[in-house]
Amino acid sequence: MEKQITMPRLPYKESAIKVLEIAEWFLKQQDSKKILKLDPEIKKLYRLLTLYFTGNPEFEDHYFKVENGKIPYSLSKGILLIGPTGRSKTFCFEKVFRKFTYEYNKSQKYRVVNSHSIQLAFEKDGLKALSSFRKNGNNDLDNIYIDEIGIEAFTVQHYGNKQSPVSTFLHERHRLFTTSQFITHASSNLLLNSSGKGELNFKDAYGDRNYSRLFEMFNIIVTSGSDLRINIIPD
Repeated sequence: MEKQITMPRLPYKESAIKVLEIAEWFLKQQDSKKILKLDPEIKKLYRLLTLYFTGNPEFEDHYFKVENGKIPYSLSKGILLIGPTGRSKTFCFEKVFRKFTYEYNKSQKYRVVNSHSIQLAFEKDGLKALSSFRKNGNNDLDNIYIDEIGIEAFTVQHYGNKQSPVSTFLHERHRLFTTSQFITHASSNLLLNSSGKGELNFKDAYGDRNYSRLFEMFNIIVTSGSDLRINIIPD
């Protein structure tokens, strides 16, 4: 599936500066003492996402490493950001790059949807809930970011019928991706698959089929590091 890529409206270096300025502005609004740009992993992540959200072909020089090789990144896919709690995933998408795309590259803009909201909507309206998330205020299909996949209840009841809201929603977003090239972004604390230690993982939570679709829909980026919400003072 080919997708026409919109070339950057700002040069990469200028865009990278704007991204950090936006991040620091939001942190000041929160009266935060965290210095985002000094965390090497966060800085690396923001550089990579700046390449993506400016449509820079250098993004496709990067890849996700798997056991038997690597999966090249693609500007035609969305971003799935995986990592531990407190590593700027929601802040990154809900604040920084949402504002960046609205101001500097509107072709890449997206709406924010919370996975828990999807669960609550399905509990109330069942499969009809899909329509409320499918379109924006202008009644058009569009790109979205799903915040914190994995915090919702994996199975809910609607008039006695068991449903898996986010699993169903991911299936629908995959259909829109393959038929209409609409992009889905997401973040999660879940592991991709089982570590053998009992942690929650995508494969067990959403099934083999959705697990396989992750690699078709998303550029998977795994982050690491300490919780930025915890202010640790070195000895």
